[in-house]
Amino acid sequence: SWSHKFGYPIEGLVAPAVRRNYATVAQSCSESFVSDIEGYLAERRLRKNFLLADPTKTEPWRGQMARNTPGATRLTAPVFMAQGLADKIVRPPITLSYVRRLCRQGTAVRLVLMPGVSHHVIARDSAGQAVAWMAARFAGGRAPNDCRGVPR
Repeated sequence: SWSHKFGYPIEGLVAPAVRRNYATVAQSCSESFVSDIEGYLAERRLRKNFLLADPTKTEPWRGQMARNTPGATRLTAPVFMAQGLADKIVRPPITLSYVRRLCRQGTAVRLVLMPGVSHHVIARDSAGQAVAWMAARFAGGRAPNDCRGVPR
């Protein structure tokens, strides 16, 4: 997606034989089971060594990764974070690690953990809480901070 958003060329990064599959994966988002299947099939067609260069060592990718790393810079605005505990795409330990990093930096975090909720429905299932949280911020209410109760 960075190649589309920032105009970074993939020619020196992605092998020509798999660029079409790479584009399919880059444009897909796991919003439904159908999109998951499409993404999975495109991912399977990517060979293990589809990269021509290591993006963690190749500009402009390296710099963009550094700027895009969650927690790399301190957030001054409060954060609402919802995590489905049955999510197998964005796994709960990853989110919790990020939340702990935000908390260490002094960011107020509202953390909503939803047992039995998967990646496909977390946005829908947490929407009411997210909207209420945002409305309270716009109304001038102080952001709740769940940092003390973040599971280890």
